[in-house]
Amino acid sequence: GHLDEAVDEALAARAIQEDTRLMDEWNLAVPLLLMDVYNCLEDFPAVEREATAALAVPTFTDVVRQVVVPGARALAWFEAGRLAEAAKTAEAADAQARHLGFSEHFFAVDHLRALAGIALEQRDLDAAERLIERVLAIIEQRRPLLEFLALLDRSAIWAARGEVRDALTTVAAARTVLERPPPVLLARADESEALIRLAAGDRRSPAELADRLPAGRRDVLLAKVALAAGDHATAQHHLRACASGAQ
Repeated sequence: GHLDEAVDEALAARAIQEDTRLMDEWNLAVPLLLMDVYNCLEDFPAVEREATAALAVPTFTDVVRQVVVPGARALAWFEAGRLAEAAKTAEAADAQARHLGFSEHFFAVDHLRALAGIALEQRDLDAAERLIERVLAIIEQRRPLLEFLALLDRSAIWAARGEVRDALTTVAAARTVLERPPPVLLARADESEALIRLAAGDRRSPAELADRLPAGRRDVLLAKVALAAGDHATAQHHLRACASGAQ
């Protein structure tokens, strides 16, 4: 997929730079690119590794150090469930983005998405929607990968409002943004759709969509489907399978 190719190209560029001791703009951008890609791949330790690498580059500007890197970290921490750390870091990045004049720049996207996710967790749906609409205004039709992810964020917010049809329409729109979406992103869209349909009382479609997910996510989703049907034994079976696969 495109994401794996991006990782390979970025790592190759880094290897060339290390061999030749040359530093050009592409090599300076490698840790920034990899932070985005690893967040998409949900490889959060790798995001932290690249954040550390980015902060070690002496020529990076304040906006990279105070907005871009903290934003990537905040998003990774949010996705990993470290909500307090994510909120603190995202709020600091947002304050710096405003101070430096980058609050409506794509550099702000990661921390805005983290803040939107945190607002959704807190059931502050108005704040979550305002934040994700800001993200979409920044990136729409210019950064397809980020637009794909932001549309899935929007679908989750609308689903939380009970606007099931609009939420499903938004997932469908996300699927059309990327020309050849890699499997990891297709799985995100499938999982989003499945959770929306399950919350609306549909247990058949989520079970079918679960078949297209990686093993761990599939078991978690099937456990939720079983719980919705009141089948606690099957739910426990899937959770045990998930736990054994994570070991």
